[in-house]
Amino acid sequence: MDFMDRKAPGLSEQVRAGHLCLADIHVPGQIFQSRPGDRIGAGRYIFRGIGHEISEHLCLYIWKCDKLYLTGKTDHYTHMHDWRAIYMKLLFASDSFKGTVTSAQTVEFLTKAANEVFGPCETKGVPVADGGEGTTDAVIEARNGEKAFVEVHGPLMEKVTAYYGKLGNSEADLEMAQASGLPMVPEELRNPLNTTTYGTGELVKAVLDAGFTDISIAIGGSATNGCGMGFASALGIKFLDKDGNVLEGKGSELEKVAHIDMSGFDERAKKAHITVMCDVTNPLCGKDGATYTFG
Repeated sequence: MDFMDRKAPGLSEQVRAGHLCLADIHVPGQIFQSRPGDRIGAGRYIFRGIGHEISEHLCLYIWKCDKLYLTGKTDHYTHMHDWRAIYMKLLFASDSFKGTVTSAQTVEFLTKAANEVFGPCETKGVPVADGGEGTTDAVIEARNGEKAFVEVHGPLMEKVTAYYGKLGNSEADLEMAQASGLPMVPEELRNPLNTTTYGTGELVKAVLDAGFTDISIAIGGSATNGCGMGFASALGIKFLDKDGNVLEGKGSELEKVAHIDMSGFDERAKKAHITVMCDVTNPLCGKDGATYTFG
């Protein structure tokens, strides 16, 4: 019983009081027998009213947690679901791993690993994000919103399907990573001189078309470094070179801008309340600039 008290304080008192009867408890390197006559095989808990048992993997898991709490009927035979073992509870809240695993996938993998290592346990996952990929999903879940899908252009001007979150009658949430994200570009083509934020502007335009006026935009996780030229172009602003040619809005065209024509800018964007979600304060240039740090 001394070993039991060290591993699960109070467990031996339950046994002595008759609240819990043990036939065999098998922990690596340890075997206990309090009622040899009730023995039905090592690795099982037997409750009062012989026949109530918890499987070996749960038994060992409870010992690993150093706590065992039991409630339920003890005066006659009952099914296992009438008993409750309260054991480890795990909360998983992980950001995504850029370009590889989403926040939701980390919860899935950690839950699987926890059950493999500890045995059955109670787990809950909360999607989180820092303004990059997965931010819209996290906000939609937290606000009980819903997704709205839109056809836009990706970072290389390819056609892609993106989505934003409907959060209420006037509120919407979207992320740059959905339309202009780094994971959308094959590794061998990742060059910010050739990518654009045009699709993010299209996503905002779709939100405005749907009647939303309170818009949150998460700007992390992009494959771009074009100062938002493509984004603005999609909303009607024209960037012209010295010869009057309209630029597409790629990163390589920043140095070519000679004139900006605001006459076609979408008036709805001016009137909307727009919140930018970002966890950095880097300017475009300089030793701490986005170009040097991220580009």
